[in-house]
Amino acid sequence: MQKYETKVIWSEGRLGEFFANEKKMKCSPPLNFKGYSNTMTPEHAFVGSADMCIFLTFLTMAEKAGVDLISYESEAEGLLEKVDGKFKFTEITIKPKVKVTCEEDIKKAKEAMGRAEKYALVTNSMNTKVIIEADVEVE
Repeated sequence: MQKYETKVIWSEGRLGEFFANEKKMKCSPPLNFKGYSNTMTPEHAFVGSADMCIFLTFLTMAEKAGVDLISYESEAEGLLEKVDGKFKFTEITIKPKVKVTCEEDIKKAKEAMGRAEKYALVTNSMNTKVIIEADVEVE
């Protein structure tokens, strides 16, 4: 069993400090929920955790498959909706852009992305539909 610990300390108003893995950042609700700009929000952290997990799982799977990776960049968007009177993320779309060195690696990279989608710990733990729209090309 593994444990991951975080800590939050209230600063003022709707502002706090979030601590994780020896890092500290300001946190608040998003602006539309009376929060502050330039802070980490739980909503962004939620979407970001899915994006990061797909990225890191893909790196592992691509390495195992022998993909000669040149670059990886992704954007993610979470759809927040009211469902049964409660706000809920109903969908997260992650759009990775992957560049590899040769045509042979395109298939291997796409297969690695499929395995990342299947085995990513964080996205498997979410009760949210996660859509991966990967673009893999040769540089």
